[in-house]
Formats: sequence, C-alpha cells, structure tokens
Amino acid sequence: THPEYASAKIPTLREVYELVKPSGITVNVEMKTGVYFYPGICGKVLELAEEMGMKERIWYSSFNHSTLVALKKLDPGVRTGILYADGWLNVPEYASRIQAEALHPAYYNLQYTGFLAEAKQRGLKLHVWTVNDSDMMEYLAKEGVDAIITNYPDRARRVLTELDV
Repeated sequence: THPEYASAKIPTLREVYELVKPSGITVNVEMKTGVYFYPGICGKVLELAEEMGMKERIWYSSFNHSTLVALKKLDPGVRTGILYADGWLNVPEYASRIQAEALHPAYYNLQYTGFLAEAKQRGLKLHVWTVNDSDMMEYLAKEGVDAIITNYPDRARRVLTELDV
C-alpha cells in the first residue's frame, strides 16, 4: 500500500533501546493490547527495560488501561500514562485511582473546562497526542504540557527551541 516504504524495517524494542540509550532521551512504550492481549507481554517489556538499564527512562501507555494496571502489579515503580480519545469525564480522578502518573489525551481533550488545572493539581504529567501543527505545539508548550507526541519531532524541536522551552 505504500511502495515508498517497501524496504523499511520495523525495529525490535531492544533495537530501539540500543539506539536511544546513549542519547539519554525518555521513551514512551505504547502497549498495543487493545484487541489481542499478548499473554506475558507485561513481564517481557519490564524485563527488557531492566536488562537494558532503561527502566527509569520509560513511560508505558495504552488505550487498554487494564494493561497499565497489570504493569503496576508487576512493578509498582513503573510510570504509566493512560491513552484516551473522546468524551471521558473526570479523567484526572480516574488516572489517580488506577495509579497512573500521566494522562496521554488526544490534544482536543484539553479544551474541557478545568481539565488542565485539575491534572496539574493532582500532579499528573500531560503527554499530548498527536500534535503535528506548529501553532498547536506552541500553544501546548505555553500551557505547560510535559510532552508532545508527534509525527514530526524535528518540527516540535524547532518550535520548542524558538520558545526556549
């Protein structure tokens, strides 16, 4: 369907860790467990992070929040962020209840009245997706979000550098 990517190889999680480890950057590992639960996957990703010395530099996120709870049961010290899209109510309270440290909302969810203030009051990090527009990146940076999830990291870096963030 995309001949321009015919030779592209999808790296393993180990290869990603090997690539980014020297850089010191933080990695968001999205657990794609919505349709198929992949028995044992939580233990495997935690074990790999430990083995690679990456444990402190990883956030785990998922639209399947039971996966995040399972990760916490295996290692209460892991950092989790709940991915979600439309129409959720009381999301910061819910995140606190399942012991998530971050919210990973679609960017348009930030427009709910009082949302940003409540998230900050509860000490939740905000990692907002998928933000590809430079003006939206600038707005979110000024609002104090903690991370911008984008398809264009070069664009985000440019915007953040110009804002000196």
